[in-house]
Amino acid sequence: MDSLKVLVVEDDENYSYEIAQELESQFGEVDFYYAGSRRQAQSLFLECNPSLILLDIIFPESENGGVDYLSGVKFLDWLKEQNFSGGILVLSSQDKTFAVDLLVRYRHVRDYIFKDSSWIEIVSRVKRHLEDIADRVGLLREISRSNPFIGNSESMKKVKSMAQKVSGMDSGVLIMGESGVGKEVLARSIHAQSPRRARNFVAVNCAAVPEGLFESHFFGHKKGSFTGAIQDQDGCVKAAHGGTLFLDEVGEIPLSMQAKLLRLLQEKTYIMVGDHREFQANVRVIAATNCDLKLAVEQKLFREDLYYRLNIVPISIPPLRERIEDLPELVQNFLRQAVETTGIQKTIDLDSINLLSTWNWPGNVRELKNSLERLLILSESDPIGVEDVKMILQNFGGEPVQVLFPLHILDYHSLKQKVIDSFHKRFFLHQLRVQGNSIRKTAEATGYNRNDLSNIVKKLGLKSDD
Repeated sequence: MDSLKVLVVEDDENYSYEIAQELESQFGEVDFYYAGSRRQAQSLFLECNPSLILLDIIFPESENGGVDYLSGVKFLDWLKEQNFSGGILVLSSQDKTFAVDLLVRYRHVRDYIFKDSSWIEIVSRVKRHLEDIADRVGLLREISRSNPFIGNSESMKKVKSMAQKVSGMDSGVLIMGESGVGKEVLARSIHAQSPRRARNFVAVNCAAVPEGLFESHFFGHKKGSFTGAIQDQDGCVKAAHGGTLFLDEVGEIPLSMQAKLLRLLQEKTYIMVGDHREFQANVRVIAATNCDLKLAVEQKLFREDLYYRLNIVPISIPPLRERIEDLPELVQNFLRQAVETTGIQKTIDLDSINLLSTWNWPGNVRELKNSLERLLILSESDPIGVEDVKMILQNFGGEPVQVLFPLHILDYHSLKQKVIDSFHKRFFLHQLRVQGNSIRKTAEATGYNRNDLSNIVKKLGLKSDD
């Protein structure tokens, strides 16, 4: 079992001592922390970031001249504000009604143990929860390794934070972004962190399903319900039962099917083609699109009620050209993946990475990944050099300088400024990296006014050392 951290919140020093004696000897690779008050618990929580909390739910603390017996409950409320994604095991002597209320109100309260339970029972429960957490950590690590959602730019930090917040919920999520930015990777990451992670993640590319087969593909069909239906066939909804149904390119769903998808989301029920029975649908739906669904609603191509039902939690992934500072990390990760896939062992030098950073990457992260695999196979040198990269970039053809912008923005001046800011960010981010993040050296090398460059660096949040 990987090293995990457990925070014990218990005001009774004797009982806290017993916990230490009984549990620490059983779980040698687990680090235990002990708090005797709510404030101490909050401080230790921020310090150690525990995976599991053993919480005495009722204990007295002095507050505003009186005694507050609900410090444990207030700590639970505080944990909700912190978006705690671990588990909580409540220790108390209250009745079962109180226990059930806690389990309903607080999604992270995984279990409830009465203090007068035997230590064998308590140790067994703690062990089960620690093993579950360890399995989850291992699963997340494996998913992160095979489908890494990489990026430490400010925009990607916001995306990751939002994804973590919604993972423990069952709310609908609409992921927006250009083709190739990693929408399915993000959806898989949300599923892997959710309570549904042990069940299936079923991905449906809505743009690839023929219009006449949508209903059968989603809900399944009975034998003889249409020509070619030679046997009963389950649909994607049943395959995703208990798990997550990912609808990629959801804007491509025909209008005739959208009403039935809306019913699935609202009523959690569906009917197979050729059947009259109603089946329960225990699925979480995550949708993704690279088109403007609001515009599709205005053009009567997409139902407004379905749009709002899908768009409960919107997450927008920026294109690679707007977070080019993430490219070096992406390059190293994709090169490592390509080495594992092809068996060809090569590295890439810094000048080559800097050259890759100057490309606009209209195909986004997917294009970068494919390009790295192509470089690994075709290059003759190790490490991969600048000439190899030039060969790959030249093969893409097109304009020597590409200018991409959102066509739906009609305000000339604001759109022009967005294009200029995008150019400045990409150009000076690369030049700063080449010049060791020095504004002075970058200004001299590019012939740009140093004060103006300093203002651009501040405005766009670029890194500099002076």
